[in-house]
Amino acid sequence: FRVNMSGQTISPQGVKLAGSFNGFSTTATPMAAVGNNVYEATISAVAGSLLTYKFVNGNTFELISNTCGIDDGAGNINRFVNVPSTNT
Repeated sequence: FRVNMSGQTISPQGVKLAGSFNGFSTTATPMAAVGNNVYEATISAVAGSLLTYKFVNGNTFELISNTCGIDDGAGNINRFVNVPSTNT
């Protein structure tokens, strides 16, 4: 996963990836700065599964519009990816 944080003030707590694969934890999956305000994290996932996720700046989840994600049934909009059978 990669996110471009240009134009954002990065929290001293850093950027993290939260999702269905880690209980939407704001601390479980830190993202590494790779240059030019881009952060990345790699996870393992089962081919064919649907992962939902959000990026986290410090302890603050990103806000996602309905056009960019799916509703989790509780009114929260999350990004999603259908995990392919090859590394992506």
